[in-house]
Amino acid sequence: EEQVVWVNGKADLVAVCPDGTIRIIDYKSDARGDLPEAEFMEIIHERYDGQMELYRQMMAITFETDVDKVRGEFYLAG
Repeated sequence: EEQVVWVNGKADLVAVCPDGTIRIIDYKSDARGDLPEAEFMEIIHERYDGQMELYRQMMAITFETDVDKVRGEFYLAG
């Protein structure tokens, strides 16, 4: 049985590079508190890697390219 899933999201920046790769930049404003940056980035990846993977898949479809040519990056706001 086919299942339909709707996903609503918005990447902050999508750039098509001259070499054909696609970069997705997604800013995150989660509060870091007193955590070291490396530990905080692990938490960011745990929370948002699934979201980024969906963005990567959708950009590969949109730009008719292989998903391996789509890179996702998180940047921390602030």
